[in-house]
Amino acid sequence: MSEEQGVKSALITSETDPYDITSVVGDYLANGPGRYRAEYATFAGAISQELGVVAAVVTCAAFSGSSEVVVAVREDAARTIDLVLRRKDLETPANLVRRLAQARADVSGAGARSGDVRCWIALAPDLPLGEPAEIQLAVLDGQVRVDYAAHVYESATARQIAVYLAAVVEAVSESPDRPIAEILRPSWEEALTWLVPPEPDPAPDALLRPGDAVAHWITETPTAVAVDAADGAILTYAELGCAVGALAQRLRLHGDGPVAVLTDDTLTAVVVMVACQLADRCQLVLDPAVAVDRNAALVRGGGGCLIVHDAGTRDAAGLLAARAEVPAWEHRADRVDGSAVPPGRRRPADEGAAYIAFTSGTTGRPKGVVQSRLGFAQFLAWQQQELGLGPGSRVAMWSAPVFDACYMEVFGALAYGATLCLPPVGRRRDPAVVAEWLSSSKVTFFQGVPSFVEHLVAALETYPRALPHLADVIVAGEVLPPALCGRMRAVFATARVRNMFGPTECVLATSHRVVADHPAHRRVPIGRPITGRRIVLVDDEGRPVPRGAVGEIGVASRFLSLGYVGDEAQTAARYRPLPGSTGESIYHTGDFGRIGPDGELRYLGRRDAQVKVRGIRINLDEVEAVLSRSHDVRRCKVVDVRLPAGHVQLVAFVETDPPGPQGVPAAPADARSTATWRRTLAEALGPRVVPARFLVVPRLPQTVTGKPDVRRMRQWDEQIRTSRGRDTPAARGPDAEPIDVIRHAVQEALGHAVADHDDLFSGAADPVLAALRVKKALQRVMPEVFTSVDVRGHRSVGALAGLATASRRGTERSVNG
Repeated sequence: MSEEQGVKSALITSETDPYDITSVVGDYLANGPGRYRAEYATFAGAISQELGVVAAVVTCAAFSGSSEVVVAVREDAARTIDLVLRRKDLETPANLVRRLAQARADVSGAGARSGDVRCWIALAPDLPLGEPAEIQLAVLDGQVRVDYAAHVYESATARQIAVYLAAVVEAVSESPDRPIAEILRPSWEEALTWLVPPEPDPAPDALLRPGDAVAHWITETPTAVAVDAADGAILTYAELGCAVGALAQRLRLHGDGPVAVLTDDTLTAVVVMVACQLADRCQLVLDPAVAVDRNAALVRGGGGCLIVHDAGTRDAAGLLAARAEVPAWEHRADRVDGSAVPPGRRRPADEGAAYIAFTSGTTGRPKGVVQSRLGFAQFLAWQQQELGLGPGSRVAMWSAPVFDACYMEVFGALAYGATLCLPPVGRRRDPAVVAEWLSSSKVTFFQGVPSFVEHLVAALETYPRALPHLADVIVAGEVLPPALCGRMRAVFATARVRNMFGPTECVLATSHRVVADHPAHRRVPIGRPITGRRIVLVDDEGRPVPRGAVGEIGVASRFLSLGYVGDEAQTAARYRPLPGSTGESIYHTGDFGRIGPDGELRYLGRRDAQVKVRGIRINLDEVEAVLSRSHDVRRCKVVDVRLPAGHVQLVAFVETDPPGPQGVPAAPADARSTATWRRTLAEALGPRVVPARFLVVPRLPQTVTGKPDVRRMRQWDEQIRTSRGRDTPAARGPDAEPIDVIRHAVQEALGHAVADHDDLFSGAADPVLAALRVKKALQRVMPEVFTSVDVRGHRSVGALAGLATASRRGTERSVNG
């Protein structure tokens, strides 16, 4: 590996692994090697070499956000001591000095394991930086020096670390027996002032229950359009009132537990959701595409006492009702009796349950997040004020009803007198169709996940459409690729674009206005808190970290969700009282972040095994547990991998029984195993969680501390993906056969090997996006054939090759003629 490749590999690691010092200052993505620079800070008085090392290690530990830090102490040009330090080793500076002395006695001058080291500490001036680390701390002659790679770090960030390190030097020299955990530890009061919302919290009695807010507009603007569907169906507010009134009355008279909603019709979902809120009933929306056993578990886990469905899901609802042992009602639009919505009710929002949203849990089973009507109403009020929603606004209902983002679209429109625009049936994931729908429906507000928005932007770039009415765009649910910022601002020319962050437990928590000239090599901030939220970053013991240090993102608010249904232990662990506050709690998100020099929050990754792919939160432990049950799987590890385009994919590394290929670190699984594992996961967890690739390994790699070496696995996957093009000469050159060119392009697009007669899309987690990626890849290699072709009509490599061959023959006949 060349020096440039080695540095680039280390930088890519820093973007995805939040557990080391690189992630602290690594706001820049890999851009090739660059020269090193330095930032300085001074401290008063003299300090021993040992206490200088202590101060540097304390700084590394504070800024890394981990209970374990790996550093290399370089004593001179020939001697380096490698330290793996855990929090228990850092009780006091004096204790750390003893650890250093022990390490010196155990090491005979051999070089450190530089592949694991993320920070170097120099004890003499002018020592070279260690590779592939990108930062070196030196405490020398009354001065702190932070050497850093200029192509990786911001000067302001390196300066921030230098100033903090100088302050630690003084604190350590004054109190060598003071517990390290207390050194320069900010107070809660101070930490909570660093990220505060722009407006004070609203008074609770100023927030209406969402159902009552919709009823107000049914009464006040009965002739205004409430729902405008792409298929031509339109409901005025009066008609919406008739559609929901009778169902709401029926719900009031039958129990008071959560209502499970099972429908694949978007309009029916809207009607039932509004009826639930009018009747003060908690809604639990299910996905009809999920296996009945899983939906039954959700109904039972959520305490559901009733299933409401429509004609299209009648059979599925019958099976579900039998498994969950609850009654099922069929809602039919032709049976609406016109019952009026009770007028004049303007009740303050309360702590009653508004909805349950299930997410994947760290225990390997779904967690039911219970949101209160107060929390729901507060977010809707912020959204209305921030976006100016009201009569005349047209809100896109792009999110599927099973996701809580959809509730913010539905009630963000109907609770404020706006029009809710429904997408073309079954085409929600087709970016070309969505682009046309946004234009023709004159949508003013649209939100989506970055992975889909990237395809939407590409569709608008290929077939430009004017979107003069689009005023606001929100992207949330996963990391926003920096390179997408300028492209979004170009196609959404009239819109304010916001990058937002927040788990289901608090709806959303922060917002950042995206600018057109955001550097393509820098992380996109997730911004500052919205109204009703405060942000504080804490260490693994729940205490505030220094400003600029890496910490777990905590959301402090009086509008958090109520916790996890049926899981008091998890609720107590994640929702904790905020010290010194009355009425506010802090939700520990499990996400890592840091405050940048500009005062905005950066997102650095997950604390646990949860990741987001296409906006869906997936628990990797759950995927691994199901895959491990396969008879031919001895061990496995599922890793999230970020592709150059910015998208996240899952890759499964599998130790097989009997063992797979030997002599190579990893190799693609054979077609039969891949198909079996895909089917097993799809049947148990649904198609959205199936990894893009399965790689067979002789043995899963481990770090020096015995943990799975995720960094090495990501490197293996990258090597396999990038080498595929170099190792397929048949797919290159003017004389290459069409089928070889197409097979290679398809494999690059899908990220895994395919046989010539495999159905390319039937097993994909998202068939529409898979087809888009295949078409984009084919357009690059054969634009004359595939520019105007819908590849979903040619579902295998063989079929696509036949189309290309026929096109080539047609061209030859035309030329010869």
